[in-house]
Amino acid sequence: MNYAKTTKSRKSWISPCDKSWCGKKINSKYAQYFNRKQNRIGPLWQGRFKSWFVYDDSYLFVLFKYIEQNPIKAKITEKIGQYRWSSSTFVLDGEYLELLDGSKLFDEDIFSILSSNLTGDEIKKLDIFQSTKYKYDNKDMVRIKQYSLEEHFLDSKNIAERNKSISRAVSDGYKQSEIADYLGLSRTTVSKINVSKT
Repeated sequence: MNYAKTTKSRKSWISPCDKSWCGKKINSKYAQYFNRKQNRIGPLWQGRFKSWFVYDDSYLFVLFKYIEQNPIKAKITEKIGQYRWSSSTFVLDGEYLELLDGSKLFDEDIFSILSSNLTGDEIKKLDIFQSTKYKYDNKDMVRIKQYSLEEHFLDSKNIAERNKSISRAVSDGYKQSEIADYLGLSRTTVSKINVSKT
């Protein structure tokens, strides 16, 4: 788990439990605590939490960085690790927190990852990942493709346009072998085109 609680937002990454169940538990337990302390009743946050499937480590670490930078954006603190309601405070201080058991925060050189600001590419990556849809297929999480291969190559009138379409189709989740078979090209050719476009 990775989290940063501010007055205006709450951002967290939860694993390995079911997001819905964990989100409800965290919301209800914190709401009970806060309401008791403030002598109030009712929900604390408006609307439902959002959840995204995290399917690779590169997105995971960008997400960590995004979450941990929220207290800085809210002008609560000046750098990561200073805000007491953030998981990075415990991780960077080397403190044990049961809530963080099994977190990938301990698998990498997290300080170097968290200490730099989000780049334009990382923000773009967040947007792409958060707009991607997934479904369960035989207990596996599978990305739902945005467009058919026919739609990807519909307007490709020359080789340059076809090559751009190959790159977009790969980004949309198609395997290079699927694209090669659709276009009648060798897999090696599609692979070389995709590598040159990235």
